[in-house]
Amino acid sequence: MAAPIDWFRLLVPNAVGNCVVDHVAVAKHRVRSGRRVGLLYDPARQFHIDLILCNPYLDEVCAVDSFCGDPDRALDATGGLTWNYLIENTEVVRMRAPQEAGQELVPVLREHGIEVTDPIIALHAREPGYQHYIRPDHESERFVQVEIFIQLARHYLHRGFKVIRIGDPGSTPFPPQPGLFDAAHWAGKRLVHDAWLIEHAALLVATDSGIWPLGVALGTASVLSNSCHGQPALGTRRHWFPWEPGHRVLNKRLFVDGREVTAREGVRLFGGERWHAVEGKVRLEDNTLEQLTEAVESLLPRQEEAA
Repeated sequence: MAAPIDWFRLLVPNAVGNCVVDHVAVAKHRVRSGRRVGLLYDPARQFHIDLILCNPYLDEVCAVDSFCGDPDRALDATGGLTWNYLIENTEVVRMRAPQEAGQELVPVLREHGIEVTDPIIALHAREPGYQHYIRPDHESERFVQVEIFIQLARHYLHRGFKVIRIGDPGSTPFPPQPGLFDAAHWAGKRLVHDAWLIEHAALLVATDSGIWPLGVALGTASVLSNSCHGQPALGTRRHWFPWEPGHRVLNKRLFVDGREVTAREGVRLFGGERWHAVEGKVRLEDNTLEQLTEAVESLLPRQEEAA
């Protein structure tokens, strides 16, 4: 007789980051309980399939429209707390990109002068036109100007690092440079390829989107830049920060009546919800190049020490 299995559903199936959190929570449930786990997924969403390929803890998977039971009665691994990055931080679980993705990417990287053993920094900038938007104007405060990230790429290329840009075909192309691979515009790229690239990077600098939780889940030191939640200030209604130590969070710069205010003031002003511009009163500015490089430098020594 087969051992019982706990079936889980994806709480927000159209959002990459939320689904990454669900995968981590399901994996922790398996480690914590010792029970077999299964996950319902939407076969029409390619990134659902890609994340399944990256989760070594799943015992079974089933397309939601083929499930014999009631999908609405399947378990929610985060207990209804969307984006609950704490996820009872008592176990360490890791997603892992399949080797097949690397077999496709290694020759492409070499064409750009990049070896897997090189020190690599991965960059991601969320722009208007982001592939997984719920609607075109969805949470526009999460957009960033890509030019700063192009400057960040140049900075670390000059330092001897290699740089990989993560994104989708709607992203602004990075100017071609030796040692730079703009994976966003590589034909046929899927999220599973992004996962493999991030997993082999020394560090990920990402914006407030679904890519940075993937970096945390893969165990890559990550800088979440341009956050609009005031973390790690106290008082936010949800835990919008990495669920493990060894990462950095940078808030967007917040100005109220022309004065730059602290994250705690921002949390109070918006009642713990996401910051956004208010005409004539509140404006948000992206992180500066200096802020980004300082955050990167604070994490790089840990990577060199680990190596």
